[in-house]
Amino acid sequence: MWAFCAVMACTMALPPRAFAQFRAPDAIPPHAAESDLILEMRQLRDETSPRRNARFHRIVQLADALLERYPHSEFKTDALILKLTVFSGLSRTDSKYIKKLQDLTESIAKDLAALAESGTSPASGDKLASENAYYAIDAFVMAARRDEMPDKARLAALEKRYEAFGKQHTESRRAPSLGASLVRNLIEQGKLEAAHKQVERLEAQYPGNAGNRRARGELRRANSIGKPFAIDYQTASGGALRTADFKGKVVLLHFWARPRTPEADFAPKLKALHQEFHSRGLQIISVSVDRDREASETFAKAAKVPWVQHYDPKGFVSDLIVDNGVTRLPSCFVIDRAGVLRSAEPGDELAEVVKKLMTEPATEAGGAAPAPKSPSTP
Repeated sequence: MWAFCAVMACTMALPPRAFAQFRAPDAIPPHAAESDLILEMRQLRDETSPRRNARFHRIVQLADALLERYPHSEFKTDALILKLTVFSGLSRTDSKYIKKLQDLTESIAKDLAALAESGTSPASGDKLASENAYYAIDAFVMAARRDEMPDKARLAALEKRYEAFGKQHTESRRAPSLGASLVRNLIEQGKLEAAHKQVERLEAQYPGNAGNRRARGELRRANSIGKPFAIDYQTASGGALRTADFKGKVVLLHFWARPRTPEADFAPKLKALHQEFHSRGLQIISVSVDRDREASETFAKAAKVPWVQHYDPKGFVSDLIVDNGVTRLPSCFVIDRAGVLRSAEPGDELAEVVKKLMTEPATEAGGAAPAPKSPSTP
């Protein structure tokens, strides 16, 4: 008994985070209170240690214990949402969790429907329903990518899901972001008028939301294809970025941040284009939105890029990025010799787009290229 009390005394003296790490990973005391279980789950969720998967599996273990031992717990909603969050996170690196996430969202939806039918929905039911609907969309997106669902079918199915969420969960914290995802979805389908109406709806329903401005930027980008396009922006690196200064040249505007892997390094592709076409009128302008300016400049020097470099310290939330609808990095806008935006985010087709424009005489510049597709995200 004395030894047990000594161990408990040492344990209680530890801070909460240390307590979560002190216990064996598979040990859940048989009489642990529901409040202790949810507390450890929240602590593990907020941890920043590199053992991400171990933390996630522990959260699932604790959530299952709470749901089994305390089926009517006041923390049931929180436990289920944490489990949804974990399955979503694990699905990014292990595709078998996509099915687990799908099964969990379907199970929760059925339970909520049964409670609603019986008139016994809990006070936290709306929160759980909206989070569950969000993660159901998340699971669909990942499954569609895994199964290589054709774009047309994927976009049509997602449009219905986004619209349903917007109608059923207007008060959800997820509603503005999924509303913006609907804008992107409609743009990808070429439904620009519907996308415009959706942006106006978002601005009326969620005034001041940062996502609205980004959605309007994406719409501006889509509407600008085949039209005169110019950027006039004062950069943090001390210079002015004015695409009009290069009229008569083909301008490749490149937004980037340091690549996470060598395969993601875009510099070699741009260097090849620069080497082949700069003397014939290609002007590359790069804008780094990397949070670490020194590291960004070091990377550019190591890559020996010979073209104009600018830096914007605001990162992915900079005015330049948001107002021009840049949704991923790296991204490239290609402007022809007449100052017309011919392509935005061309991806793998970049070299082909540039080569085509380099062969056009200035008098023929201004033709529209089709808007590229980019993957939808919830």
